[in-house]
Amino acid sequence: YTQFSLNTDTNNSNSISNSKSITNRLYFNTITTRKMSSTDTESTSKHIDGKAIAQQIRNELKTRVKALTTATPGLAVILVGARRDSQTYVRMKKKACEEVGIASFGFDYPDTVTEAEL
Repeated sequence: YTQFSLNTDTNNSNSISNSKSITNRLYFNTITTRKMSSTDTESTSKHIDGKAIAQQIRNELKTRVKALTTATPGLAVILVGARRDSQTYVRMKKKACEEVGIASFGFDYPDTVTEAEL
């Protein structure tokens, strides 16, 4: 697979460039290759295992986080409201952080919180 990094800046929003950064990596893999012929009805497919790829990425991150000597990376999440889908998403991110050794911090507020209180 090929590794890319998604850069977002004010000059060139959502530009993709080659990078080896830990964050914002996307792994692309060829899923289907097909001949461009009107008589060809078969396609060659390659099955990918998303869970295995995710575990491989987490294992790599765990190794790289352990190798850091200056500081432990962290993820801070501010969750406003009680949407179950958002709570599930945040819970899974916290679980992933714990698995690779990244600190996670959560701040939950009711949907009535004001901007000034945040």
